[in-house]
Parts: sequence; structure tokens; C-alpha cells
Amino acid sequence: MKKTDLVYVQDMIASINQIEKFLKETDFDGFVQDDRTQFAVFYALEVVGEAANKLSKEFRAENSQVPVREAVEMRNILIHGYDEIKLEIVWKTIYDHVFPLRKQLEEIAANIPLDQR
Repeated sequence: MKKTDLVYVQDMIASINQIEKFLKETDFDGFVQDDRTQFAVFYALEVVGEAANKLSKEFRAENSQVPVREAVEMRNILIHGYDEIKLEIVWKTIYDHVFPLRKQLEEIAANIPLDQR
């Protein structure tokens, strides 16, 4: 069975929810000191980017406000540039862009017509 855009959007939302859960009781200094949380957050961000990369061209055209390219670039940096990851940038990106993205995705998911699910 072929996955639909809705499934990828839901995967992105679920991963963002996981990031929030991982970071719920920590601040930046705690994040820097906690390798497990870093790995968990990195993986969830990779899933967000991978799911974004699988969204259809039609979805991307209809939802140009969704930063697909940026999500895919973050995934690529985490996977291929793992030795150059700047935790300050990851932290800022999560709070300034990833958490707000969840709200966008939830609104989009709610408005996907039933025949496209």
C-alpha cells in the first residue's frame, strides 16, 4: 500500500511531539550534557526530514509555506555532517521553527479531504 501525504504529515507531527517530550524537562545546558537526549532528538529530526522528503509534488505546491527543503537539509546535516553538528543551532531551530511547524502540519492534516487520505 502506498503511503499518502497525510501519513507523512502525521509522521512529522508524531516526531515533533517526541522531540517535545524528550526536551520537556531540560534546558539547553542539560541538552548539551545528555548524549541520549541528543541522539533521540537527532533521530526524530531525521524522521521529520525524511517524511518531508517523501511528500508529493502536489502537496508541496499546495502547501508552499511548509519548509520541506529546510527539513530535508536538516536531516542531511544530521546524517552526513554528524561531525559538524552545532547544538546551539539544533536547539534554536527546534524552538524557532520545528515546534511552530507542528501547528502548521496539524492544520493541514485537519483539512486534507477524505478522498485524499
